[in-house]
Amino acid sequence: MPKKYLFIFGGAIGDALLGVHLGRMLSSSIPSSQITLISTRENRFVRDLLQPISFVHFVEMPKWNPRSWIILLRLCLYPHYTVFCEPITSSTSLWWQFIVRAATMSKGSIDVRCSSRTHVQQSRERIVAYDCRTDHMFDLMPRVLKQWGITSAVLLPQLEPYLYQNTSIKVSKPYLVFHFFAPSMKRSFPVSKGRELLFAAREAFPSHQMILTCTTKELPHAKRMAENIDSEILCDLPAPDVVSLIAGASAYVGVDTGITHIACHVGVPCVVLGNNSNPCWLPYYAPHAAILFELKRCGCNGNKTGDCFEETPEGQAYRCLFDIPIKSIIVAIENILAARQSS
Repeated sequence: MPKKYLFIFGGAIGDALLGVHLGRMLSSSIPSSQITLISTRENRFVRDLLQPISFVHFVEMPKWNPRSWIILLRLCLYPHYTVFCEPITSSTSLWWQFIVRAATMSKGSIDVRCSSRTHVQQSRERIVAYDCRTDHMFDLMPRVLKQWGITSAVLLPQLEPYLYQNTSIKVSKPYLVFHFFAPSMKRSFPVSKGRELLFAAREAFPSHQMILTCTTKELPHAKRMAENIDSEILCDLPAPDVVSLIAGASAYVGVDTGITHIACHVGVPCVVLGNNSNPCWLPYYAPHAAILFELKRCGCNGNKTGDCFEETPEGQAYRCLFDIPIKSIIVAIENILAARQSS
């Protein structure tokens, strides 16, 4: 019977892409294999993003949905190789634990957990330990495959994260894409800084169109950033259009969030406006990405703790993000555009 592989996550874009990378390495090692990505909340954007990927099967299992409990019972019937990444600063949710327990009840199952914390290891668990200050999430996936007994995984770390892309969006002139918003305001670029950057970019790159992407919730902030600056705001684009838009850009500039991981996956030159709170998620895997943050006033401990907050009208922002000089961002854009033209 073919082995069944599960990657369990909370529904975020970056986590989904981590599962895609694991699935790609798995299918490269075992042709025709498929991984099931189980999200514990519904996310249409992620659903549409994963739909074209043949080696990925996507399942949504929010605990309040009766269908999720039916799936849970079905998981008990077969052995599974499972993996999830434990939260860095909070406990693993009981719902995640229920899913893993159901999926690994049958003989022959393997339960792998990526963990940055020291804890008592249960006899049925296999731990992939990492330091969230120095290691990176996408580098852990070959180690997960080895814990599953796929020894050929030692040959696969050279695979760069990749994402299927289409060509549904066409823009008539060269353009730059800016994405300033993360799910939390502390990881987002404040309005005043975003406006300053857009103005500087408009001056530095007059032949390029400026495009901002955002959600409906973020639209008021985006409008304030772009007011009286020649630019275009695209709001709530479907996932295939986001991928296509970013893939066709001359360069992408964005904060450390799932949309930025998409940009790094499709190969567009990127300037990542990062922070030092959770460096294991920064896209160091992307050779075409310039990752910026400013450490002079940073109080981050590198594990989502520490005192590193600048008060802004929109709320607190990480100082290591807030303090990135606008000139440094413009220079980084200039450098990656020049490198692209010379290649």
